[in-house]
Amino acid sequence: LYESPSQFWSEYNMPWLDKAIQRGDKIVVVTKPDPTMLTLPNGNLTGFGREFQYLLDHGYRFDAATNAMVK
Repeated sequence: LYESPSQFWSEYNMPWLDKAIQRGDKIVVVTKPDPTMLTLPNGNLTGFGREFQYLLDHGYRFDAATNAMVK
């Protein structure tokens, strides 16, 4: 199913996140969102970084107590 990062994002990640956002789901994250996990050495976002930023842009915040993105 994986052809390229942009194809995977547009066909899988973004639609899944959009449905979760519409429902107001709490999204548990396994990885702590520290800068080394969100950004590549060249300054671009990692896949996780892109998901994290997308959720922030849609009104979510990281709750460290539950290790989840919540509205």
